[in-house]
Parts: sequence; C-alpha cells; structure tokens
Amino acid sequence: QELKRHTTEIEGKDSLLSIYKSMQLSRQFENACNQQYMQGKIKGFMHLDNGQESIPALINAVLKKTDKKYSYYREHCHALASGVDPGKSKCVKEC
Repeated sequence: QELKRHTTEIEGKDSLLSIYKSMQLSRQFENACNQQYMQGKIKGFMHLDNGQESIPALINAVLKKTDKKYSYYREHCHALASGVDPGKSKCVKEC
C-alpha cells in the first residue's frame, strides 16, 4: 500500500515534468562545477554526481513535508532537488 502511494505520486504529467526539470538542473549544475574545477576555480576534491540525477529527483518527489533527508556524500544534487537555489547558495562550499 505504501509503495502504491509513492507510485501514484509520481505518475502525473506535472510530477514527471518536475522530476525531469530537477534532473536537468542537477546535470547543468554539476557540469558547471566541473568546468570551474577544471579551470582551477574550485580547489580541493570534486565529487560529481553526473549520471545519478534521478536519485535525488525521485527521492524528493516522494518525500512528505514532515520527512527529513540526510545526505552524506555527493549532496549537491540532493540540495538542488530539495529547492536550494543554485545561484544564491553555498552548496559547493565543501569542495
């Protein structure tokens, strides 16, 4: 029954479009980070999440407002999927 609820939540056109937009934003953000890293503008290590965009997008689609999400590794896309503004945040600060 719980699985059916989650499946129903992500079947609608608006929900699928939102998931797709989240995935696109994550890919574009990670590509921009990679460019900055390759130019030497981001120091330290860079752990990119390219190819994993669907995971944070789908997790965010099924979470309830009262749920808490903890990310421990490659968390940039999770932050973006949760609504963090990529232009105003410091979500790359750990790099």
